[in-house]
Amino acid sequence: MTPPTVNPLALPEIRSLAGLYLSNKDALACSQVCKDWAKEFVRSIWHTIDFHAHTIFPELDPATIQKYSHYILAVKNITQSCHLEVLKAIKDHQLWTIGVIMHKDEQFVSDCYNLIRRHNTTLRVANIALKHTRYRTPQSFQLDALLPATSTVHPVAPWSKLKDLMIEKCVISRATLSTILRRCPELRLLDLWSTQVTPNEDGSVDDFQHPGVRDFVSKITDCVYTDLTLPERSRSLFVHFPNLKTFSTYGGSNERLPVLQFKEEVERWCPRLDALQTNRSSGKPMVQMMVHGFRSLEYIRFASDKLTPEVVLAMLRHKDSLRFLTAFTPTQLSVAEFFDQAQVPPVDDKILEARWMTQSLLRKCHKLEEFWLPELAMSMDEVEKMEWGCKGLKDLRIRIQGLDTAESIDRVIHLLKTKRRESRQRGVRMNDTDEAKIAVENPRPDTTETERAPAVGEQEYRQLALEERVVQHLLKFDKLTTLWLGRPITRL
Repeated sequence: MTPPTVNPLALPEIRSLAGLYLSNKDALACSQVCKDWAKEFVRSIWHTIDFHAHTIFPELDPATIQKYSHYILAVKNITQSCHLEVLKAIKDHQLWTIGVIMHKDEQFVSDCYNLIRRHNTTLRVANIALKHTRYRTPQSFQLDALLPATSTVHPVAPWSKLKDLMIEKCVISRATLSTILRRCPELRLLDLWSTQVTPNEDGSVDDFQHPGVRDFVSKITDCVYTDLTLPERSRSLFVHFPNLKTFSTYGGSNERLPVLQFKEEVERWCPRLDALQTNRSSGKPMVQMMVHGFRSLEYIRFASDKLTPEVVLAMLRHKDSLRFLTAFTPTQLSVAEFFDQAQVPPVDDKILEARWMTQSLLRKCHKLEEFWLPELAMSMDEVEKMEWGCKGLKDLRIRIQGLDTAESIDRVIHLLKTKRRESRQRGVRMNDTDEAKIAVENPRPDTTETERAPAVGEQEYRQLALEERVVQHLLKFDKLTTLWLGRPITRL
């Protein structure tokens, strides 16, 4: 006898996992189903408090905050004293994530550091920024607040659990930086944007090398020292990161970057560095970095609104090594939010001049596995002029001119899935003979007479023909598993 089927949502473990992927609105609705559901879904509602998004949180009844405070594990965008006031209900050493933006008031700065100090044994992520200060020079960073202190229980300084650390617009010494790295063995990402790392006052050199840091964020001018009087191991910050994989930076259009010194330091200390992220950079610094700063890049992430023919040519310098080429999504939306939105987003007319050049990236970068350019619509006429060389493409996120409605995009996805399924069932790959046969059965508009489609109007027929052309192009990529054409991501 077949055992009765159990609804997965009847299991508390499944409900708890499902709650992690729901919006606050959906989690709140689920929590109101019954008492059992409330126990699991209330966790996701209170897990993260973002004072930028949850503006009414400081106005909640203190008793309500006290009741659910033990569920809070992350607090972000703390910018006011009233934010700190409502967080007093949280027990010490509970938070995993803290994000503070300190400004103006010295007492507020002190209180922010006290909050960090209260949770420094449990913190996994810490974002500490100083903005709009009344001081002309950045403030010194309070190291003692970040790292767990010794105690009778821990006579030896305990390790921090930090994995991601951002320190923005502060001043720290090389000794402080080495201490942070030494005491945070699990650190993977270090962001020192606009933070000055100064030589030790006593002239000593502490260049502790952290084997775990994979991502480093900094201005090039802040992490590469051009003063040749310094000891060789003290000329740049890269000496600290022997296993670095990704460097993130950006610069202004008039900024002269020490790219030659950068390249020398990277080759000496970070032989595994092969990924570059350049958000908000103008074209000139991007070109400088890609042409003169690296020998071979596997990963480039860039701001699509800065894409120019010159930037594309600079990317092509790495055509033999590039595997991942992705554009940042709009800053007001997270990556997940942008690619999951139901409405078809508009394209960016500002970067049309680089549209035809982007085809050369897909044609010449034979190792390319991911290509994201969601704010630019490609023309199928340009796409079909020459074969894309990236036959191993796995993740494609682009727009196509003419596919500008949810209905047309959904038809393409449905037809693509159908034809791929039929192809797999036949157990053969689409070959030139198959494509020729389909071309005869579904000719392009410029070779088709209107009587071939008597059931639809000419404009609708052209739209259907465009959708067929897109499908036939995508069928050439057997390894394609992730596709976005303007609608929520499809897993093929």
